[in-house]
Amino acid sequence: MPPDDINSFAAFVRQLAVALGLSPDSTADDVMTALAPKLAPAQEMAPDPRKYVPVDAVADLLQDRNLRIFTMQEAQTTALVEKAFMDGYITPGMRAWATALCQQDPESFKLFLRQAPRPYDLSKPMPRPYSAFIAQGDDSEQAAAICSQLGLKPETLNAKG
Repeated sequence: MPPDDINSFAAFVRQLAVALGLSPDSTADDVMTALAPKLAPAQEMAPDPRKYVPVDAVADLLQDRNLRIFTMQEAQTTALVEKAFMDGYITPGMRAWATALCQQDPESFKLFLRQAPRPYDLSKPMPRPYSAFIAQGDDSEQAAAICSQLGLKPETLNAKG
């Protein structure tokens, strides 16, 4: 080493010795011996590869998780729309719309179901159609009600045209 470098190095070793609590006349070996235990914790701070997972593995796990969540949501959507169809709240033509709405905003679809008119209960007998009254010439209360709604006289039901 050139003389200036030796003097600089010696000055550095003296400053380091004082910083470590050693006498300024300590040798470089004494300084290294005192410095070694202080460097060990810094080496321990290096990341432990056993505690970390490769990015590709995490990406695969996230993709699998997202696929499972999507599949579960799709199954729930299908079940909700199918129930609404079976209960009579939506028609076959509304299925695509209902599915899209339920996928994008399930709460909005549930609100639609709460606010939709109550479907007709198909387990109850249907009232006889108007044509049945005409064919039978029925003078019942139902026939009178139909006539009043249509603005007709009850005898017009018996008229054969």
